[in-house]
Formats: sequence, C-alpha cells, structure tokens
Amino acid sequence: QPYPLPPSHPLIPEDDSAPPTSIPLAEPPPIQPVSDTAAVPPVSDTTAVPPVSEPAPTTTESRVLDLPNPPALSDGPVGNLPEPPATITPDAAQPASPAAAASDPLTGIGTVDQAAPQGIQQPRMEITKTIPSDGAIGTPLIYTIDIQNTGKTTAYEVILEDPIPQGAKLTGTVPQAELDAGRLSWELGTMKPGDQHKILVRVVPTRAGDLGSTASVRFASHAAAITRIAANNATPAASTPTAPIAKAAATAVDSPDPAKPTTNATTDAATIPATKKTGITLQVSTPARAKVGDVLTLKFTLTNHTALAQTGIVLRNEISAQLEHPAGGDLEYPLPSLAAGATKEITLQVTAKTKGAATNTATLTSGQTLLASDKDTIQIGTPQVLTIEQTVPPQASIGAATELKIVITNNSLAPTQPATLSQTLAPGLDFLATSSQSDYDPVNGQISWQLGSLPAGATATFTTTVRPRQIASKLTSLVRITAGTRILATSSQSMKTVGSKAP
Repeated sequence: QPYPLPPSHPLIPEDDSAPPTSIPLAEPPPIQPVSDTAAVPPVSDTTAVPPVSEPAPTTTESRVLDLPNPPALSDGPVGNLPEPPATITPDAAQPASPAAAASDPLTGIGTVDQAAPQGIQQPRMEITKTIPSDGAIGTPLIYTIDIQNTGKTTAYEVILEDPIPQGAKLTGTVPQAELDAGRLSWELGTMKPGDQHKILVRVVPTRAGDLGSTASVRFASHAAAITRIAANNATPAASTPTAPIAKAAATAVDSPDPAKPTTNATTDAATIPATKKTGITLQVSTPARAKVGDVLTLKFTLTNHTALAQTGIVLRNEISAQLEHPAGGDLEYPLPSLAAGATKEITLQVTAKTKGAATNTATLTSGQTLLASDKDTIQIGTPQVLTIEQTVPPQASIGAATELKIVITNNSLAPTQPATLSQTLAPGLDFLATSSQSDYDPVNGQISWQLGSLPAGATATFTTTVRPRQIASKLTSLVRITAGTRILATSSQSMKTVGSKAP
C-alpha cells in the first residue's frame, strides 16, 4: 500500500496545497514453507564457513546492532591473554616506548599527576534559558542562558551551544560567541562546584510567529586512581576490598622498607591541597572625567606571569548606576586559555548616564578563588554649554603692561542666549584697556561686556591689558558669564609679580 510521509519529511513541498507525496513499497517475496522433514546438514568444526555478504543498505538510516551483554567480571585474574606475561625483574623494567605501545595494544600509556581528581566524581550542570514573553518585528530583544555547576566536583571542557532562532537576526552576544553556520557556541572551560555563567543574546525578530531555540551544554568529567607498586622483593601491603584504591599508595608509603632510608615520603594525593596559582595581574584603564552622554572605553589588560597556561578564568565587571551598558550593570566574560607569559587586552564601552562619582569594579576569578581585582572612579558631570579659557602669564614685572586673554566657547548644538561677561581684577592690578567695547567700574575693579547670541560651536575672544603695581605671589583674574542671577560659567587664574616697589 502507498506509505504517506509525515508532514516534517524533507520531501514534502513547502506548498500546503500540494497533495502529499507517497512512495509505493515493493511487494515482499513469497514465503516458502519449511518442511519438517527437510534435512539440515550438520556443521563440523573443521568445515569452512564462507563469509556471508550482505547487500549494501539502500537508505541512509543508521543500523542498530543488538550486541550481547558483556560477561560478568570476576574478582580473579583475567584469563585468555594472548600470551602469558613474561617475568620482569626490576633491573630490566623500563618505560614503554611509543613504538612498543603502537605495536602492542596491551602496553599502558596512561599517567596521573598530583592534581588529578580521585574518588567519586559528581559534576552536575544546570541550564536555564529565559526569553521575553512577547516582542515586535524590528525591535531588538535579549534572552539569557544561565549555566551552573550544582554538583560536588569539577566539570571540564564545558561547551555551551545555542542556534540562532529562526525568524530573527543576531545583533550581539555577551560574552562574545563563536558563530558557525547559524550556531553560537561558548567555550567555558573548567567549572568548579558553584561556578556559574550568564550568557546574553540579542536578536531582532524579522517575522511574526513563535520565536525560540534550544540550548545545549556538553562537558567532561575526569576520575583517576593511583596505587604504588613495590620494587625488588618488597611485599606490597595488603589491600582491603572495601577501602578506596587511592589508599593503597598511602599504605605503601607509610610502611617503607626498613633497610632503606626514608626520603620525602608522600601521602595520599587526595589529602594534598591544590596550589592556588595567583600569578595573574589585571589592570583597568578608565577616563578620569566625563560628561553625561559620553561613550567611555574601558580597557582591561590581563597578564599571565605563571609558567603554565591558565584556563577557567572569568573576568567580571560591575558598573555603578551612573554608567550604562545594554547588557546590564554586572557583566561576565569567560576567558579562553591564557598561555604562559601571555597578555590579553579586552575593551568595553559604557555610556555616562547621570552625574556623580561612577565606580567600575573588575575582578578575575577561577571558580571560588579571587585572582586579581581593580577598582576605578570616574567623575561624571553635566555638559557645560559655555566654557571659559583664560590665558594669564605665570609672572609679570611691576609697571609693565601685561595682556590677559579670555576665550568663550559654545559647546551646545544651538545658539546661546544673550549674556554678560565680567572680569574682576585683583587690587594690585591697574586697568589700562580692552580689545572691544566694555564698561569699567574702578571701585570694584570690574570690566563688563555684553555677549550677544553665540552660534553653535563658535568662540569669542576678549583681551584686557593691565599693569601690576605691587609685589604679590598671587594676583587673580576672576571671569564669569551670567544671565540675570544665574552663573553660567566661571574661571579663575593667577599670576606672580616681580621687581621692586615704586618710590
């Protein structure tokens, strides 16, 4: 009978109106009855049985083989070795060469270092994906993927994968992801118990309908066991079947050969605390000051001063409320492997949002261990529409005419309103002249100019000529721009006078 294909079959055309495609199945061959009296020739042990050739499969579907259950392992020695092991004396025992391991599959090649995990290994990865309940075409939305090791031991080679949802266009990820054929991946490295990562993905929907994808995580778990093999004719310590295998090493070391001196006896590797490598430095460069609306670039410099490559390091950066980033105020970046002696630079752009002292705190962690930290403060103020720049000589001679220069700048994108510019001279300065029309009040030592509307980005320059008449270490020129009772900008500069007093 014709066999209808399921709707999801790739041969179904996209047009829903087209009739379903079916493939007729060939009629099976007739089944011949087997006679009860048919003679089945016996098969002798010496009869050669030719190999049965099977026809090649006509489909690409994977074949499932039913394998018999493996035989139960006994506590006794393993039998049926290719050949009985030869007796090896201590003097003749040598490490196996790579060529011997390649020619003999039974030759061991594994080693265990002191940092290898022993005992029961129980890493457990929990993954949560969160996406907004609704969205709109053309409006960016951000969904998050949280991954955490809630187990009791370390997970290695952790890789998170997430395909870009159909009907959306990727515009960014935090941290940066690897992209391959529409699939995002993050190499998170080693995750100790309690370690967690937060991934943010920003997409722009391009069509109506359901939007989503399925994230997956892969990781490896390592487990090792060590025993000590006695040399010469030393009798190895008896092992208790219920004791952990790793204890055999401690038992052999705790009972050394009395005929030999004891040198640097080692204990159970599980009781030796791991050495914390903290030879990694972090330096953050930030601007000291900024204005509201400025985009600031933060630069992170990481250096590995150890002799080993470092993995599983996470850079975390927290910004205060005065700064803003699209992904939030608490950002994490799992670093790729950092080679010995290598330096890596990372940049982050944030926006000055409000006035105040903004703090930026960066930390480097490996699991629960803090490797390095750096904290910086950025002063953020309201952008000034009008600014004043004074040019005053550092010192002047008594009785000599001295020029003071004032430059006014409009930093806004629109013309300014009319205002008043005033300059107040210290009592030791005598007024001589100005470069433009002004009013001078000799009682208060104040010069005034009426400022008209200043175009956007334009500047205006004013010059005052004065004459110092007394020796002083600090003679000040105070300049202000006012509009009614409001002070729009101020500037104060001083100079020193030299010479001798007049008679």
